[in-house]
Amino acid sequence: MEKVVKLAVLLLLACPAMWADFAPQAWQYRTPIEIKNNASVSSFVINRDVYAHSRAHLDDLRIVRAGSEIPYHLVVLSGRHEDVDFQPVLLDDAVVPGAGLQVVLDADQHRQHNRLLIETSQQNFVRSVNIETSDDRRHWATVLKDGIIFDVSRLHQSEQSLALDYPLSTRRYVRITIPNVADPAFIRSAWLTYHAETPPSRETLASLTPKVTLDEESKTTSLICDTGSAYIPYNRLELTVDPGLFMRTAEVFVSTNGTDWTWAGAGVISRTQARAQLSIDLSEQWSRWLKIDIANADNAPLRVRAVQLSAFRRIVRFPSQMPGAYWLYSGNSQARPPSYDFAQIAENQPATDAISGAAQSNSEYQPPRQRLPWTDRNPMLLNGALIAVAVVMAAIIFKMFTRVKAM
Repeated sequence: MEKVVKLAVLLLLACPAMWADFAPQAWQYRTPIEIKNNASVSSFVINRDVYAHSRAHLDDLRIVRAGSEIPYHLVVLSGRHEDVDFQPVLLDDAVVPGAGLQVVLDADQHRQHNRLLIETSQQNFVRSVNIETSDDRRHWATVLKDGIIFDVSRLHQSEQSLALDYPLSTRRYVRITIPNVADPAFIRSAWLTYHAETPPSRETLASLTPKVTLDEESKTTSLICDTGSAYIPYNRLELTVDPGLFMRTAEVFVSTNGTDWTWAGAGVISRTQARAQLSIDLSEQWSRWLKIDIANADNAPLRVRAVQLSAFRRIVRFPSQMPGAYWLYSGNSQARPPSYDFAQIAENQPATDAISGAAQSNSEYQPPRQRLPWTDRNPMLLNGALIAVAVVMAAIIFKMFTRVKAM
């Protein structure tokens, strides 16, 4: 019994060493990573090449040195923010001839604010908004001109942006002006916010020339883009538009085959005397095809030259106490996301930039063998079963025929 216990303990102790050995046969590609100097932690940026060679949305990434798997932490630089919200007192709301709807808010003792959030029950609109601040309600300073709020609602989808940022202010009063609005009930309520943000870091992953079509009946311009890969992520579209002033709603659809489209989001693109807004933010998409439908109404169609796709930058951090050659393996559609302790152990440690090369084919890769159907793997059993069924059926038919004849 004692020998059995000792053997079990030895096997348990050996498990980490056995798991450390990496089996490269299931990975199609590998990318060289060079560590030149001693560094506790190294890092590199996930670029388009790495995305394109992954087959599981980066879940298949493995770092290997001398045949052993190295833990890593994938960091998404999506930014951080902190908000302190408060609801100011609404003092005045009136329709001013030649100006539009004006609403005055009293921030009272809340001394810092740099974001306005408007609440409304209206749907399917695009409005420009001007924001002014004051300490005495007589002398007003413009802090935002031609800000854009919108709502795009369809049968089962909705996209809206009702928040507006402006420079940090400590003034007590905030005046909102919405031109061309004559309904005092348009603003149901409003919130002011002190918003502190660390902006995200972005990586441009594609710059595309769209195929443009014009639907005269719906007065819509469609921009169709092929990213060239089903493995490139994006959560922002940036349009390059010929000169001119405009304000148009745009809806975004995605597709895996360029034919069947799924709604992915909506936004407003605009260029006014005060500012230009030519980007549309989405939840992250990985589809190869995308389509942007721009509503022209009775305006001349816009001339869109290019569509740029970007996503939050991703960085891989990994322990690299020993300089030399490391490999990043990718291209395994069956791989599960790994789970390492490294993310918690070295979260705040500074990292040294690693040098990564181009992806190359893995010479040890072995394509998974397709499992044949049971009938193909057992033809003798199938034939035997068919013969047995035929014999039984013949016996039943013969028996029935004999009974009928005897009657």
